[in-house]
Amino acid sequence: MRDNKGVRLLAYETGLVNQRLRLQNEYLITVNRIFRSRLLFAASRDFSHEV
Repeated sequence: MRDNKGVRLLAYETGLVNQRLRLQNEYLITVNRIFRSRLLFAASRDFSHEV
C-alpha cells in the first residue's frame, strides 16, 4: 500500500508540473503573438513612409 501512495503522489506532482508548463507555454505564445503584431505594424508603418 505504501508504494501505491508514492506512485499516486508522483503522478499528482507530474500533473502539476505538466499543467504549469502548459500555462507557461500558452503565456509565451500569447506574448509572442503580441510582439509579432507590433513588429509587423511598425514595419508596415516604416515602409509606407519611404514612398
